[in-house]
Amino acid sequence: MNIYAPSGTEWRRDKENLFLNELPHLLRDIPPSLLVGGDFNSVLTNPDATAHTNYSWALQEFIRGFDLLDMWVNVPGARYLYPLHQSGASRIDSIYASHNLSRQKRVAETKVAAYPDQLAVEIRIALEATTMRRGRRYWKMNKALLCEEAIQEQLQQRWRERSKHTKNYPTLVMWWERVAKMRTKKLFIREGTVKRREEAEMENIYYACLSL
Repeated sequence: MNIYAPSGTEWRRDKENLFLNELPHLLRDIPPSLLVGGDFNSVLTNPDATAHTNYSWALQEFIRGFDLLDMWVNVPGARYLYPLHQSGASRIDSIYASHNLSRQKRVAETKVAAYPDQLAVEIRIALEATTMRRGRRYWKMNKALLCEEAIQEQLQQRWRERSKHTKNYPTLVMWWERVAKMRTKKLFIREGTVKRREEAEMENIYYACLSL
């Protein structure tokens, strides 16, 4: 996950809310391997800054709560990744990972970047080979179909018809899952298939004309 936390004292409360509430909510069903990096606009220890220390207890609680480790710890070389002009340097850009990823870290080093006051960070992690699972793929709705007037009319008509059945279900969520969602998906699959077939036929006609 990539993070960009608010900066400035006027946004301090929003930043604390990000670390204490928003991120834990987004990561509530996290996989066993978690990699979180970005601009946290905060530091966790005094050595992370040579001038003003923008310490964040909220970030510390987030890191502790998810049991993450700093991927830059025990890396030889420069300590500061983001020098702040002539006022000093601070490490407000960080990368944290779960224990299993941290143990598999092989390389963590800085690289010259296009920006004169920043460095890029390269981290290499050795992952175990996983077996490819084959099966049904996730379906993704073709949003381009929503731009077609005929599809819009069908959706509106069928939505009105399906809305009459909401009283037959205890909650709107159950109605959506069992009726509206399933039938809307079938509509898009069918119309998408028709559209692809028509496009293929038209393409064949073009090629036939070109070959004359």
